[in-house]
Amino acid sequence: MSHIIEILDSAMNLELEDEDGNRLKLEASVPASERDLNDREGRLGVKIPLELRDLLMFANGLSLFGQVIMSLQEQDYFSNQGLLSFHNWGNGDFDCVAASSSKYPENTVVFMNHGPEISVKIEDNLTAWFEKAINEIRERGVLLHPGDYIPNSNADSGLYGGVLAALEGIDCELNR
Repeated sequence: MSHIIEILDSAMNLELEDEDGNRLKLEASVPASERDLNDREGRLGVKIPLELRDLLMFANGLSLFGQVIMSLQEQDYFSNQGLLSFHNWGNGDFDCVAASSSKYPENTVVFMNHGPEISVKIEDNLTAWFEKAINEIRERGVLLHPGDYIPNSNADSGLYGGVLAALEGIDCELNR
C-alpha cells in the first residue's frame, strides 16, 4: 500500500471540528478504475503522476474534512505548465500536481492563483501535502487559504504560509 493511501486510510475514522465546532469527516467516493485512468490520460495526452494515480484509485474525489479533492473527471490539465489540478479552493484558485512535463519535479504540489501563469510550489509531493493539510485542519479546524495570511507577518505559519512572500511584487489576485 502506498504511503498516501496509508495516510488517508488512517484518517477515515477521524472526526474533526471546524472553527465553528461543526463536525468534519473524510468522505471518499468510489475509486477510479485503471481503465478510467488510462482513458483520461489518453484524452489529456499526459501520464497521471503516480501519487495522484494512487489517490484516484483510493477515491475518485473526496471531501477532505471540508476541502474538495476533485474527481478524475473534474481535474484540468494545464499543458503549458504541465500541471494537473486536484484541489479546488472554490474561488478560482487550485492546487495542482506537476506532471513529468512541468518545470517543477514530477509529483510536486503547486498552488495556482486564478490561472496557471501564477504558481508557487507548496510541497515536494502529494503525500506530504495530505499529511500537512490533515494536521492543519486537525489543529486549526480549517486549512488556511494563502489569502488568509497576513502579508509580511512571521506570526503565522502553515501549509500556505509562504505563498504571499513568494508572490510579492507580482501582479496577481492575491496582491490586489
